[in-house]
Amino acid sequence: MMSNSCHIVANLPSSSPAALSASAIAAGGTGRRFGRRIEVYDCVTSTNDLGLRLLADRTPLESAVVPISLFGGSDQALDGRILLAESQTQGRGRLGRTWTMPRGGGLLMSVLIDSPVGVHSRSPAQRAGIWTAWAAVSVAECLAEWVDRSHVVSIKWPNDVRIDRLKVAGILVERPAIDTGGFVVGIGINLQLDRDSFLAEVRSQAGSLNWFVAPESLPLDRNRFAGRLIEIMNDYGFDLETREEIPGRFARLVERFQSRLEGFDAPVILTTPRERLQGRLVGLEPGGLARLETAAGPILTRPTAWIERITPEGHDQDQMDV
Repeated sequence: MMSNSCHIVANLPSSSPAALSASAIAAGGTGRRFGRRIEVYDCVTSTNDLGLRLLADRTPLESAVVPISLFGGSDQALDGRILLAESQTQGRGRLGRTWTMPRGGGLLMSVLIDSPVGVHSRSPAQRAGIWTAWAAVSVAECLAEWVDRSHVVSIKWPNDVRIDRLKVAGILVERPAIDTGGFVVGIGINLQLDRDSFLAEVRSQAGSLNWFVAPESLPLDRNRFAGRLIEIMNDYGFDLETREEIPGRFARLVERFQSRLEGFDAPVILTTPRERLQGRLVGLEPGGLARLETAAGPILTRPTAWIERITPEGHDQDQMDV
């Protein structure tokens, strides 16, 4: 799933991927919160569109849009519902970019967040930052279980997950135009694309999981991967923004996010709409503050919602958006 500057042609590995199946996915990852209900669609405008309409209308979608595969049909709760599609016609990414992926090339997924009113005191921007971090950590940890140990899985601020600095996944958190307190967390992951699926001018910045796994692990099982991802999502977020939130669990999410964040505890250039600051990034709490240690001595703090880019020193070209 890449931006409109990273067009993908329909070149897939020679072995055709198995179709997504809600029941097969559920066999590997359901439970406490996320994945109690899983819906798989054939072709939609975007899974985020479906999620936003569900949160705004609070009713099932019209019969013209029906899943081709369903798990947990009796569960009518919106919170934790998983929407997947084999293809999208109007997929989008950050800053309004168009996002596309060949059918079967990966995962196109949205997760619905419908936290009870009154549970959270953070602003919508802070909450969006937290859910972005939750998704990034979950995706990164899942990818790390599949790749060979010689490869590095990292998070590029604010919403990309990369392997050896090649973008493999992107995240887009949105909320309905009429604020319901809910969010839709969109996730796109390149799982099974050939190298020539990407145009030459972006091939040095984009990647796919199958490039980094042992040959005996191919072809990748998308259902198994999705199930494991949902399991990890539950591990990191089953109580996030609920009345049962366990003290200290958010700190665990922050620690995992920082451990994979490119540039953390290292010299960086931190870019906001009004500033370009240099220093060592010594703290960053999603939905909170970033802490930058400057050469002059004082620690500068900036709300993470202001930060457009975090560029490790010496990686200016590597940080181009794709």
